[in-house]
Amino acid sequence: MLLGTKSCRAVWWGMTTALCVCLCLVACKYTPKGMFPSDAPDKDVNQDTLHTRGTSSIEGIDVDSIYQEINALCQKNRRQFASDRFVAHFYQNNHRLLWTDWYGMKPQADTLLAKLDRVGEHGLSTRFFLVDSIRMDMARVLAFQSNSREVTDINQVIARLDYHLTRSFLRYYVGQRYGFMQPWHVFNRLDVLKEDTVRQRIISYRQLFDVDIERADSASMATLLGNMMKGGGIAPLLDSCEMRTPLYQAMQRQLSEGNIDREKRQTIVCNMERLRWRNMLPDELMSRKQVVVNIAALQLYAYSEDSVMKMKIACGSMKNKTPMLHSFLKYIQLNPTWNIPYSIIKNEVAVHAQDSAYFARNNYQIVNKESHHIEDVRSVTARMLVSGRYSVIQKGGEGNSLGRIIFRFDNNFSVYLHDTSNRQVFDRRHRTVSHGCVRVQYPYELLTYMIGEKDEWTMDKIRITVGLPPMTPRGERYMEKVEDDDHVTLISFLKIEPQVPLYITYFTVYPEENNQLKFYTDIYEYDKIMWEQLKPYCDF
Repeated sequence: MLLGTKSCRAVWWGMTTALCVCLCLVACKYTPKGMFPSDAPDKDVNQDTLHTRGTSSIEGIDVDSIYQEINALCQKNRRQFASDRFVAHFYQNNHRLLWTDWYGMKPQADTLLAKLDRVGEHGLSTRFFLVDSIRMDMARVLAFQSNSREVTDINQVIARLDYHLTRSFLRYYVGQRYGFMQPWHVFNRLDVLKEDTVRQRIISYRQLFDVDIERADSASMATLLGNMMKGGGIAPLLDSCEMRTPLYQAMQRQLSEGNIDREKRQTIVCNMERLRWRNMLPDELMSRKQVVVNIAALQLYAYSEDSVMKMKIACGSMKNKTPMLHSFLKYIQLNPTWNIPYSIIKNEVAVHAQDSAYFARNNYQIVNKESHHIEDVRSVTARMLVSGRYSVIQKGGEGNSLGRIIFRFDNNFSVYLHDTSNRQVFDRRHRTVSHGCVRVQYPYELLTYMIGEKDEWTMDKIRITVGLPPMTPRGERYMEKVEDDDHVTLISFLKIEPQVPLYITYFTVYPEENNQLKFYTDIYEYDKIMWEQLKPYCDF
């Protein structure tokens, strides 16, 4: 027994001799690692949990000294990791030890240490989880209980051990469950969008991460430590916080191989971290109909329960990165009109103001936003174009930058999946060329994947609308009546029912044929940025 509540102080001195005998008996039942017996009976928290309030001093143990030491540790280390701040708050408001009871160290301490010994399987470092310090202090507590002369400052040891166990417990759970870095903070403060050059300050950043991921909060951490105070087991908690998806486990197996170099190990660790953010990918890729756009692979994967359709994509340039997001594909437009974004009007179109040939060549029209009238190109100057009072649109059909098919989904960036009039882009190896939208290699095949089986005439109407030859006699007869220069739109809108989940994500390690992991180029240098954040938690 290490210490007692303040209300028990009067009883302590009369029982000192008996208690010392009990300690010797308990010490005889310690495991080889120095843990306390795992079959110790559970007691009510008010009787068993050891408080750090009081002035008792028994066998060299001083409650006030322990509390002061824990408070000093909290003040010193409270900003090192997100959960560390909560640990400081907890100890300063609860004044009790979590890992020590009337029998010595609780068995939960052994459970936690066994888990922390294996963090290398996740690419993490035992150093970050204070494993060496915890193990040494457990041995010191054991030595003190066997022979009090072995440890000169047991109060400091007890304080440090309890604090480090709590700190490592929350670090492990929070890091494994929610991630060890904050992607919404890192990626959304990466590219400057607007800057005040006079005051030399940044006004806004380009948003690059908009995935709805869970974050650790005070309530969730209070619940975890509340379970500890009630004497609850922690093994299920420690298991539940870990990722166990097939892709994560495949990365773990790859990480365990001894023949991979340091660079690949870092790449795997970065991708394991992405999986900890949960909504970056579905847990099971081939579990239902869903689309994954992997920016790093420059590929789109349209999954079904028993198959996958893969195609090349072109995505945002380094300056105009395609954002990471999760949404649902809702509808398809055929022969869409392109409403040119203001940034493109300002930076690329305005320089051609009043150039009729340029506007005609690109099928551009200038529209007065107030009257909705189409303006004469020759009457609109560059200054008028950048004023914001005019929009520029590109008529739908052949030659439109969006191509003939566009796939719409809700998002905060005005991006979408679409066809393109520049098919040669898919012959390139480096396809980071757009302003943020995603161009797809096989738009018609993706359309048929989205809408499923339709009757032959409906499919022919779609084919005729997007400029493909009909497949039925009825379609052929219809096209015989169409003049060569006619622009035919038989269907302009297709609803996707049910809506298809869409993940626009970024993985430099991804499963390909036969579920083999393939490494891809870090085209946006996100791995480089992530590794700087993850280095403190890793062992290489």
